[in-house]
Amino acid sequence: MTALAGVFSFGMAGAEDRCARMLRAQAIYGPHGEAQWSGGPVAMGRALYRLLPEDRLDRGPVVSADGARVLVADVRLDNRPDLGRELGLSVAEAGGLSDAALLMTALERWDEDALERLVGDFAFALWDAGRQRLMLARDPMGQRPLHHHRGEGYFAFASLPKGLHALEDIPRAARAGSVADFLALMPETGEESFFEGIDRTPAGHVTLITPGRVVTRDHGRPRERPIRFRRDADYAEALVEHLETAVRARLRVSGGAVATHLSAGLDSSSVAATAARLMDPDRLIAFTASPAGEWPDTPDSFSDEWPLASATAELYPNIDHVRISPGAVSPLDGLDRNVFLYDRPLMNLCNAVWTDAINSAAQGRGVRVMLTGQMGNFSLSHAGEEVLAGLARQGRWLALARLAAALHAGGRRWRGVARLTLGPFLPGPAWRLARKIFGGAPGLEIHSALRASAVESFDIRRRAAERGLDPDYPPWADGAAMRRWGLRRVDLGNYNKGALAGWGGDYRDPTADRRVIEYCLNIPEEQFILGGQPRSLQRRAFAGRLPAAVLCETRKGAQGADWSLGLVAARPQLEAELARLAEDPQAAAVVDLERLGAALSNWPQTGWSDPETVRQYRVVLLRAVSAGHFLRRASGRNT
Repeated sequence: MTALAGVFSFGMAGAEDRCARMLRAQAIYGPHGEAQWSGGPVAMGRALYRLLPEDRLDRGPVVSADGARVLVADVRLDNRPDLGRELGLSVAEAGGLSDAALLMTALERWDEDALERLVGDFAFALWDAGRQRLMLARDPMGQRPLHHHRGEGYFAFASLPKGLHALEDIPRAARAGSVADFLALMPETGEESFFEGIDRTPAGHVTLITPGRVVTRDHGRPRERPIRFRRDADYAEALVEHLETAVRARLRVSGGAVATHLSAGLDSSSVAATAARLMDPDRLIAFTASPAGEWPDTPDSFSDEWPLASATAELYPNIDHVRISPGAVSPLDGLDRNVFLYDRPLMNLCNAVWTDAINSAAQGRGVRVMLTGQMGNFSLSHAGEEVLAGLARQGRWLALARLAAALHAGGRRWRGVARLTLGPFLPGPAWRLARKIFGGAPGLEIHSALRASAVESFDIRRRAAERGLDPDYPPWADGAAMRRWGLRRVDLGNYNKGALAGWGGDYRDPTADRRVIEYCLNIPEEQFILGGQPRSLQRRAFAGRLPAAVLCETRKGAQGADWSLGLVAARPQLEAELARLAEDPQAAAVVDLERLGAALSNWPQTGWSDPETVRQYRVVLLRAVSAGHFLRRASGRNT
């Protein structure tokens, strides 16, 4: 990874010095050397974090052969061989280029059309002197961040907001509206960052800057190219091939160990199994979070993922399986560090306890690459249950009856089948009534401690509608549309940067590979629920590569089932934090502090696994504390 910075001046002097200050402010994200270029109205630079073998070739800003274009890039290209062939480069020629230099070659050949040919994680800035135009771009999944500020007489960009805050005329102030969106679980698809005066190029977008205009447009929508095979088995075989390609590309590293998150779920298990096969006989470290003590299971979930994760690890002799059990660690211990590393509030403080513990253990073992399966729900392991509503919409009643019966025979309750089949077609009031009858995801007021006045003042429901979010969460009638929407719901760029700076591990997600996603979006939806078995495609594809117990498990792992141990330990910190939030006007205007205070007053003595207790304390309380703390710290009001 690389930290970027640059200034496009419309008459203001000092662009080179400003760029240097922004780079220094981001040194934790690029400790292996800074390099800068300036010419005319522009100064650009990068601070390198060496992770790839080709990073030894990186000399900083890349200048085109004719000197008319200059590029700074935070990039890992996962289709280097394909790009080299398309560009007419020999293997030796392509091998002599850093990823940034190869990207520049592609941009010289195809200009903006190059974006459609790139596979990998990237954020870059390209200065075109001939057009007097600066172009910023991010990869379709937003794995690398890129922020910017339009000031009086200049435009500045940096990987993280802290780079822009190195400029004295950009005040450090939290954007309350963005934090309200965060509490409402709003899709992070807009341009607003979590700081006033700072915007971001959204995932899969380009921002074009000329002296009189700034325009942002989408470039990264997955392509629609229907894929049809003769046999059902062909779809499963192709999925394995695509995942192998994606994992192999993400194993490229310059020294250090490779590790993976390994849960009991299908996505991380598929990634770990694939990596182990490709790396053999080299070692793969697999980390599994496991609760301290014994915790109750439910009909829909199980508390300890270690046994099933161990079954996967035992299939592959080159996996070193490591159990992580943080125990009674306060989820509030990392609040200040989170703001510093991520420049944004953290969504799930309880999960951060065990992910931070994994990161620390990985750092101690010299891990440089951490594989994940975060986007698998929208690619590999899509359940396919939206097919029910699709069949109803098409009037295919016999096929619908057969699928419904197969789902029921497999353990799905009839009311759940009815909810998925009819829910997408019900008007809002009818759906809310049906939700009470059928059960399901709660509405905004139940799952969020966003103050009612803030819902109105920030026009949350209108903004949600503009981003395709119904806070009452009715089911979808179109599985492909749901996945396209879900793929961009969370912007992971800042999280990935923070994990690298904090622990030295580069998070890479093969399930977010463009080729994998486009394959999964373009095959028939029925392949995901063949024979009435949700996630049928992945279960068929990895039969023989994963244990039968993992393939057959239909319950979900309860991540961090021992979360209450840390929360109980954090009670004094919670009381102190809520007192500080009450003294902060911005936090008090956004967060429903009375509701949080009532939660503390009605502190449970038992029953921490009760669903309502989990919702009120693990979800509502801690997410609100994360948001409120960010509002305090991000604006510098607390010393």
